[in-house]
Amino acid sequence: MNGSQPPQRRSALVLYGSETGNSQEVAEELGTLAERLHFRTHVAELNHYKPEVLKSHTLVILVVSTTGQGDFPANARSFWRSLLLKRLPPTFLEGVNFASFGLGDSSYPKFNWAARKLHKRLVQLGANEIYGCGEADQQHPEGLEGTFIPWLTDLRKHLLETYPLPPGQEPIPDDVQLPPKWVLTLQDKGESTSISTEQAVPEPQQNENPSDELPRLTRLNHDIRPLPGTLAATLTQNKRLTPPTHWQDVRHVCLTVPDHVSYVPGDMICITPKNFSSDVDALIQMMGWEEQADQLVSLVYNGTPSPEEEAPSPPIQGLDSYPQLTLRALLTDYIDIQAIPRRAFFASVAHYTSDEMHKERLIEFTYTGPEFLDELWDYTTRPRRSILEVLHEFDSVKVPWQHAVSVFPIFKGRQFSIASGGELKRSPGGGTTFELLIAIVKYQTVIKKVRQGVCTRYISALRLGSSLKVQLQKGGLNSSANQLVGPTVLIGPGTGVAPLRSMLWEKAAIVKAYQEENPGVELSIGPTLLLYGGRNQDADFFFADEWQRLGELIKLNVLTAFSRDQKQKVYVQDIIRQNYGLLFKLLHDMAGSVYICGSSGQMPKAVRGALTDAFQHGAEVETDRFNEQGAEQYLLGMEKTGRKPSAPRFIPLLESSSLSTLSRMSGLRILVPVKRVIDYAVKPRVNKANTGVETAGVKHSLNPFDELSVEEAIRLRERGAKNQSPMKVENILALSAGGAKCADTLRTAMAMGADRAFHVDVGDSPDGGPEPLTIAKMLQGVVKSENINLVLLGKQAIDGDQGQTGQMLAGLLGWPQATQASKVEIKDAEGAVEVTHEVDGGVETLRAKLPLVITTDLRLNEPRYATLPNIMKAKKKPLEKKTLADIGVEDKKRLKTIKVTEPPARQGGGKVEDVDGLIGKLKELGAL
Repeated sequence: MNGSQPPQRRSALVLYGSETGNSQEVAEELGTLAERLHFRTHVAELNHYKPEVLKSHTLVILVVSTTGQGDFPANARSFWRSLLLKRLPPTFLEGVNFASFGLGDSSYPKFNWAARKLHKRLVQLGANEIYGCGEADQQHPEGLEGTFIPWLTDLRKHLLETYPLPPGQEPIPDDVQLPPKWVLTLQDKGESTSISTEQAVPEPQQNENPSDELPRLTRLNHDIRPLPGTLAATLTQNKRLTPPTHWQDVRHVCLTVPDHVSYVPGDMICITPKNFSSDVDALIQMMGWEEQADQLVSLVYNGTPSPEEEAPSPPIQGLDSYPQLTLRALLTDYIDIQAIPRRAFFASVAHYTSDEMHKERLIEFTYTGPEFLDELWDYTTRPRRSILEVLHEFDSVKVPWQHAVSVFPIFKGRQFSIASGGELKRSPGGGTTFELLIAIVKYQTVIKKVRQGVCTRYISALRLGSSLKVQLQKGGLNSSANQLVGPTVLIGPGTGVAPLRSMLWEKAAIVKAYQEENPGVELSIGPTLLLYGGRNQDADFFFADEWQRLGELIKLNVLTAFSRDQKQKVYVQDIIRQNYGLLFKLLHDMAGSVYICGSSGQMPKAVRGALTDAFQHGAEVETDRFNEQGAEQYLLGMEKTGRKPSAPRFIPLLESSSLSTLSRMSGLRILVPVKRVIDYAVKPRVNKANTGVETAGVKHSLNPFDELSVEEAIRLRERGAKNQSPMKVENILALSAGGAKCADTLRTAMAMGADRAFHVDVGDSPDGGPEPLTIAKMLQGVVKSENINLVLLGKQAIDGDQGQTGQMLAGLLGWPQATQASKVEIKDAEGAVEVTHEVDGGVETLRAKLPLVITTDLRLNEPRYATLPNIMKAKKKPLEKKTLADIGVEDKKRLKTIKVTEPPARQGGGKVEDVDGLIGKLKELGAL
């Protein structure tokens, strides 16, 4: 198809979204593959290009990791948002030929969601997939390589078939070195400088973190890197929390910045480490770079981009702003010489040795057969062997200093969940504080060598008062204010408690702010259960002194599992199983949210299994218990509605400034449940089986009481738009549960003025559909997921006349309710509402604050008729189809209709002429 193009016009664009660097390394390997097949190749971050640029390339390969709760990495989000623009036509990417590869971790439920969403959207916009999407799994026995290598091998074959080379041209062999894209050059030959990141420093002060094993970063202002998008923070605390005899060194680190910076629970601080001078000196000596080490250098592009192409993005951003950049400074501040080498590194350094035995061995590490992958794993990943150690063992390798940036990997920042929230955010001087809980990585490998994490080693050696560049990164999950103050289960073993601590302090800040602004008014706040796990209570029960203080304010209960304090090991999943009833009540009966924070792997799976057991065995009433399949479906429903039973390591929430008080409501978000019933003008008849009312061939319409609710929601919006009400309506959501024809009912509601609709498909049940309690639980789930603050629903449906759903919903939510409303009025911008209704002997007016449940009566208003233009517009409004499982609700039948019969027929009456005739008739009947 494109094979007839001249070789110089064959272009491949490889784009990646990467948080930790894995996707970038995969993308660079794919770029090398394309270059060897004679494509003019560019490798860059997704955010570096606009989607429309994809059309200008013969081939596009996209590589993306999944982070957070099924989210895109930061360097891919603007590209993704561009693809989501509603104005894009379905032919927007027509002519784009693409392949995609995702990297994820199957221990999380939203495995490879980012890659799957990207793939789906590209196809929706008309792009043509030339090769099936690949997915790598961090949990694969052979790591990411286990699935990437077979996919890469097959992709190469497919590209050669789809884009054949002209006669006489062959792919560039693997043993032929490709020219580096970027090279270092001397700024001024022969000129050297004494300035480097570890030299020419003031006289050192006393180190607050002494260590005989680690070199010291002696300058307080040692970090002069112009890293884009970073904050200049000062280290104000670097305190070890675990005792010196404990196996793990865990630090409570505090960083401050002078300005006000907004962040929320779940956000992260990203720290880019630096190398120690002893390691840099060793590399310089092994490579023979002593002469150039302290000379000023520049990074320049080694290619000739065509006029129509965008300038390639350099591998290190902001380097042109570095003051007096030397080779030594570059190696210290940017090059990750302690990384575990990948296959691409061995392929690269094999070109820089004259020792044939070394070269042969290095090339063997690049082979893709299973036995060679096992060898590579045993040599690098299993013993955690670093690049520096590899070069020490293969001492014949001599990389030219000019190629350092192309051969060695670049530092990627390490992410740490922020542990502070609420009042802990503010520093005494008016700035912002970021508190981190960091486990210093130090362990012994299978070859009995001690390994240390590059970033945590760097952090542990910093002196108090040191400045360092940090980046604030947003998390990927936005929980509503209702979830934050609602019933919550927090599960965080070890340092996984960090974002949960942030959440708890944020919750405390909301309660305090509300109490200050509403003295004497109690905020309805749900209970919080924290399940904490560690090894020893005396050694690693982090922040234990804070939990009691917070408990008095936010109804916090803490249950712990310390695995080594008794003979039999106990973990957080065991505590869940010991408290089935409590977990069931919080998560099912009270529709609470659950957050799981900690390492990937077995812990989230074990906790999820325990939660499944809780739903099977935790209910007091046996009929409320789930079977195994039902419990799993309930968990899946929680995930889909945002109640997060398997949330990832980082759990973000809303900005505290927007949550400082729940009494401030930005606008009304109204839910209007509607029901499709037999038209009120039709006389119902019992069906032949005496199981219910005959519905086949009978006219149906919108329940009259629900019609009143829709009308009132629209009137509230109209009054707000005319500034006749202190609060405007942000959104009106109509919802109906039933069979396929419920969509017509919802279209009617949208024609009247509702903005969008949910159709919960429960089928056309002959027994009348879900019971009121099931409907109330369904509405509860939607209220939480859609951040609703006002529910307007009819006081009853005219088919069953049960009149129970509104009251049940208010009870489940813990909200105030006003029933049978004949007048609704918003009184102020703080969410005060007055509701008038009839009572025996007169009229009563109630006053309550949002959030609120209101049921409507016939005297409330006169519903409008939908106009033809609005009926046409309603066809284009969004109508989303859901199931009860999506919302996390099971349709349990607690009541059974035994029989439905017609009422007894009345006998015909007779006319009496006068009072005497009436008396005589009554005596005849025995009534007198």
